Amino acid sequence: MRILTPNKISIKVANTIIVHHPELNKKKDEIRYGLEWIISGLFQVVLTIIAAIPLGVALEAIVILISGAVLRMFSGGAHARGYFRCLFLSLIQIIGISLVVKYTTVLDEYTYFCLFLLFISIIIIFIKAPVLHKKKDMFTDKEKRKLKYLSLFTFGTLYAFSYLPYLSEFQYCIWLSLILQSFTLTFVWEKILSYGENFIYK
Repeated sequence: MRILTPNKISIKVANTIIVHHPELNKKKDEIRYGLEWIISGLFQVVLTIIAAIPLGVALEAIVILISGAVLRMFSGGAHARGYFRCLFLSLIQIIGISLVVKYTTVLDEYTYFCLFLLFISIIIIFIKAPVLHKKKDMFTDKEKRKLKYLSLFTFGTLYAFSYLPYLSEFQYCIWLSLILQSFTLTFVWEKILSYGENFIYK
């Protein structure tokens, strides 16, 4: 039985769109990429919520997922090659962080260390973002610089949001999500995922 991944679904839908609108043929890959991003994102949200609800960490998981996804939209990063492998890895990270934040106080003892990691994270973003190896040819140098600035702005905005009254209780969720996402831009993360050549860039 063939398993329909977001990539396969987006390719089929993009091909159908081009058949009916041939004038969009030059934008076929952009349409495919946009559809894949939306489909995979929706699937990840649904799966994360389903996994988080029984553990009592649905809100934490949603905050972590949204924070990381918004930053990743501009900064890019490395993925495991297989879609379901990547999905499983992301799910483990999100649920793991959610459980630590919700049910332990260990992070309160390491607030300054978290702030230090956030400082390192913004340096990483400034140097590395955007990491777009797979789709780098879709962007000009000017567009890549814009993505870098948007990555930095998004990082700063999310950090500032973590101090707002209704979001402060999820502060560590946002912080750890930003730190984790910046780490996916590094050579170390690339090496971790490239074990067995099971990574791609997006």
